[in-house]
Amino acid sequence: MNNRISKPQSRRSRPRLPQEQLLHPVGLPQDARERSTKRQLDDIDQSPTKKPSTNAQLPEAEGEGADEAPVLQHPRPKPPSVSFLQKCIDPIQPANSKHRFILEWLESAGSNRDRRCRLESRLQPVADYPIPPRLTRSALTMRQTRKAAKGSTASMPPSSSGADSPNGSNATESSSKRSLVEEPTYRDYNLVRNNIYYDHSYDPTPTPITELLDRMRQGRDSPGPSADEIRRDARLEDLSRGASEARVENYFLVHVFPDPEPFDHVTRTGKRKMAQGHVPSTDSEHRVSIPIPDVLYGYTMQNAFPQQLRTLKKGIEANNDGLLYPFLLVEFKGESGSLWVATNQCLGGSATCVNITEELNVELRQCTSVPTQPIDSAAFSIAIRNTEARLYVSWKQDEREYHMADVGSYLLHDPEQSVKFRKIVHNILDWGRGKRLEGIRKSLDCLKEEKESQEKSSAEAKSTLKPMPSAAAKYRTPESGTPSPKRQRH
Repeated sequence: MNNRISKPQSRRSRPRLPQEQLLHPVGLPQDARERSTKRQLDDIDQSPTKKPSTNAQLPEAEGEGADEAPVLQHPRPKPPSVSFLQKCIDPIQPANSKHRFILEWLESAGSNRDRRCRLESRLQPVADYPIPPRLTRSALTMRQTRKAAKGSTASMPPSSSGADSPNGSNATESSSKRSLVEEPTYRDYNLVRNNIYYDHSYDPTPTPITELLDRMRQGRDSPGPSADEIRRDARLEDLSRGASEARVENYFLVHVFPDPEPFDHVTRTGKRKMAQGHVPSTDSEHRVSIPIPDVLYGYTMQNAFPQQLRTLKKGIEANNDGLLYPFLLVEFKGESGSLWVATNQCLGGSATCVNITEELNVELRQCTSVPTQPIDSAAFSIAIRNTEARLYVSWKQDEREYHMADVGSYLLHDPEQSVKFRKIVHNILDWGRGKRLEGIRKSLDCLKEEKESQEKSSAEAKSTLKPMPSAAAKYRTPESGTPSPKRQRH
């Protein structure tokens, strides 16, 4: 067992100490150290062939030990590591050539491994000591900076927001995701350059629009919640403290903006893109955003115009639901929304509604045989954020400009203002299914009469024009239908 050599299991190399330090334990006295060192040197100088037999010297040593007084040693026991090292290194133990060859090979292999480990430790970090994250990011930034200096494109790590990137790449990406109506310059560039204007309170309002607003503000006796019921409405109070857009929309679609019955002349659609061909445009590079109202009131072909189906022009539909001549749209916003953005949506959407009805007025002005009267092309729009509502009216002016003006602002969680707002909404719906619808029907009837009159005039013109007989018809016989030959003179 003493000649057995165990290979170290640890990957990390142990420091190699001189034999003097390995054989000099702390517990040995100084004289014992000197004797041990001297004995080692004497034993090493002797070759294995000349070394005297140990068994022959044992009686002599025992006799000398009996005559001499015992030598006092340090009471502290020797460490086991020292005895183990002495067994491995002490040349007192017999070692043949095979064992010495193994020892020399292990020493040479250990020294080579130490040199290789020291070299690898310089080339790569030790796994037991990971590089801090801060140093890793610094090294990554330095490598990317070198690549950028050489002209290559370095891929920067993505950040959570555009403000974290000083070069503005993420800011550009976030701005590209932003809708057109959210742009700060949308009113000045996109709307104004397409002749859509948001009037101030001091701008003059046309007389027909003023008279229309007076009718919308009139009182009515239609049933609705009382002021006390609105005051005790817990859901409405929750909306006033802040809510999502979906909750705001769901509440007002149930309590304020009714869904008409199937047989009603007025119908309601929601979240449908309006036809791009009806959006006002001056062919400017700054276009108007295509409206997608949350709520849009208008008419259907079968319910509102059953007698004018042949007169309706193809492509007059406002959206894919077949809505005709819309007159009221609503935009909802929640706590995270903006009334400024909702107003921008109302500007473009209401101008589109006015433009659809104005196309009918253009046809009426072309009538010559039937007296016509232009219809009222005004439209209303509402922007709601939580429980704050703003009502607007839009119209066309000077044949090319679209204007929108404020009608009023209402805090819908206030009982008195809420009652007033509900009455105005119902007055607008009644106007849409009443006087406005009647005016559109009359206009379509006028266009029908104009078309019939033109067809009659065209038929009369064709009947008065008699065709001239051709030269071949003069020589045509009634029996054969072929020209008769001329008689030859003899």
